[in-house]
Amino acid sequence: SAFSVMEEAYRESRSGDLAERMAEIHLERNNYRSAVPYIETLLEEDPTNENLKLRLSLVYWQLKWHDKARLLLTDLMERFPASSEIAFYLGELEVERKDLDGALVYYKKISPEYSKYDQMVSRVTYLFRQQKRYEEAEKFLESAMGHRPDAVAFYPLLAALFEDQGRLPEARRALEKGEKQFPTDENILYYLGFVYDRAGDKAKGLATMERLLNVNPDNANALNFVGYSLLEKGQELDRAGELLKRAMELKPGDAFVLDSYGWLLYRQGKGREAMRQLEKALALKPEEGVIAEHLGDVYVSLNLPLKAMAVYQRAHKAGGDQEFVNRVAGKMENLQRSLADRAGPPARAQALGERVPASGR
Repeated sequence: SAFSVMEEAYRESRSGDLAERMAEIHLERNNYRSAVPYIETLLEEDPTNENLKLRLSLVYWQLKWHDKARLLLTDLMERFPASSEIAFYLGELEVERKDLDGALVYYKKISPEYSKYDQMVSRVTYLFRQQKRYEEAEKFLESAMGHRPDAVAFYPLLAALFEDQGRLPEARRALEKGEKQFPTDENILYYLGFVYDRAGDKAKGLATMERLLNVNPDNANALNFVGYSLLEKGQELDRAGELLKRAMELKPGDAFVLDSYGWLLYRQGKGREAMRQLEKALALKPEEGVIAEHLGDVYVSLNLPLKAMAVYQRAHKAGGDQEFVNRVAGKMENLQRSLADRAGPPARAQALGERVPASGR
């Protein structure tokens, strides 16, 4: 093959041009280990070539040879202390080594004008959240927002940070501030509508989602939210059906869309079809209590009480707010009584935890 001929020619000539071409071919094929000797040879011949050093460090990184990669990148950082790109790669390498504090040393050197600045801020905030270092995350993110108030992604990040701590009013304010600057941003509008709804202002939540649909009529999450909300309110049921069908077309494998569509079918009296959709949804999100509750209601309607009890128990175990927990507990109790009534007095008493009298007493 042409490749074999090129390899043979390189072995005979040790040509730098051929070495470069061989390295390119191996990298294009993701054969990183095979590319290394060629790049190392090129670097030996031109040890001051900083681009080659950076390239080789990234190939080492791909091979998980972190110490080698770090050695080259650190050397480059000493030569170019103002380089945001090298600082970014060193920070990413420290993250892979699970050293967030070490990564921050490099990340803080990155200029807000660097193309991957937003990506870096998102990553650091996420890692702080994972470690529950909320105060540090908030300071870091607010500093970044001061440098880059035009970074639309930072507002949902700050809101998520507040939401993690149960600080919904502050999450709402962060998103409202973002909405003023970016009134048509879909992520901000969706998250804001969600926060309004979660905080109990369902009218504002629905209105915000309607605004989102004006921005993008095919936003599947907003279609699902508005369709389900209308269904729950018993309003505009035809429109609710249209919205949920469109959401299904756009995201047929999404558990929450499947749940809403299944609930629509249930409300339309199509129990068997509803059951199929809700079973799919619960398989995708087995810990989602509302989906389990919906499926339990469908099972009850289809006279499948044992299946209903099993999924109600899952819903109750998944938990939620007190209203949800109490509602599911009530359904379990009612179903337990129904099962006991069918079984007759002795079984009924046993099912309800009552003492069964001995025969003849």
